[in-house]
Amino acid sequence: MSHHIWILGVKNKYRGNELERQLASSGLAFSNYWGTDAGAVVENPALAENKNNFAKFALGRSLTPGEKACAQGHLAIYEEFLQTNHEWALIFEDDARLMDKLDFLKGSLPVFKESVVVAIHDGPGFRFTRHDKSVKLVIDQFVPVQRLLELPSCAHGYLINRKAIESLNLKKARELLTVADWPYVFSHKYLLYASVKPLVTISNNSNSLIGERGDPAAQEVKFWIPSLTRVVIAVKLGIDFKLAIYREIVLKIKRVYNKCVQNLRK
Repeated sequence: MSHHIWILGVKNKYRGNELERQLASSGLAFSNYWGTDAGAVVENPALAENKNNFAKFALGRSLTPGEKACAQGHLAIYEEFLQTNHEWALIFEDDARLMDKLDFLKGSLPVFKESVVVAIHDGPGFRFTRHDKSVKLVIDQFVPVQRLLELPSCAHGYLINRKAIESLNLKKARELLTVADWPYVFSHKYLLYASVKPLVTISNNSNSLIGERGDPAAQEVKFWIPSLTRVVIAVKLGIDFKLAIYREIVLKIKRVYNKCVQNLRK
């Protein structure tokens, strides 16, 4: 089997019955991963301050207990995935709902030598797409995609391949915890995509800090302006120098360029 599906939820607050019904009716097998309730998150005090400092740096705010629990759940699924022989993980949060059939899962998904993540949900955060002609890769054979500069601001449905999970420093990801849907620690070498047609949305009663326009941090000036000072801060907080240069200099230049291109095309 080239892939496996996980649903991330909390047992005593589970919202995934409808998603389970949808998957079962499509003949798709899945596993549940029972995460920690937000009120039961236990942190090492020595690491908690560093995590909080990094979250403020990367997101412009502290994490909520729910975000911490959710991020830990995604990382735990990655660890569980590495104990299998699957090539892809398809991860849903339990408030996800299918908008269309996932027919591409009935075949064998391709193997990539690159680290690949494909968001198949409806955002928010798809404004930072690459406008180039290199998006038509072999990945389009199983789901039409658009190339992203960075992942969108939610994570209720996405594919991630083995190479991407193996390339992620899980220990570092746990030490420098941010929301799972804004993974600052993902390598700058990752290939990030979104399905052209969203296949997943979230239920109407879902609660999230991140609204239709994305995380509020994305509206701040520091999100857009390249800064060597922030590179130094990132390195001091434990980020690889090349990744810090990419995220705080190169990516910000690309954001501004793409924003200009998008405005010109309107």
